[in-house]
Amino acid sequence: FTASGVGIALAMNTPYLPAAFIGVITATFGGVIRDILCNQKPQLFLPTEPLYATCAFGGAWIYIGLIGLGIAPAAALFACIASVFILRIIAVRFDVKLKI
Repeated sequence: FTASGVGIALAMNTPYLPAAFIGVITATFGGVIRDILCNQKPQLFLPTEPLYATCAFGGAWIYIGLIGLGIAPAAALFACIASVFILRIIAVRFDVKLKI
């Protein structure tokens, strides 16, 4: 969902930083809506949740960077999906969290 949000934002000539944020919102807020509808505190806002939005943000920048380098959108999409997946697996496996 990160790559689709960024791709649509870039297609509408959105600057890079807002496009990255749109990708993160696309990737994360479906889960927030799910949790709210289930009357639970959204997992995204829990301090115990390993890097959820941060992985999406990193993947968004990988997509933007590859598109900026002239890589085909399909390849950039695959790289974004793979990078978010790998970052998320590493965060969950090694319990990596941001400290506030």
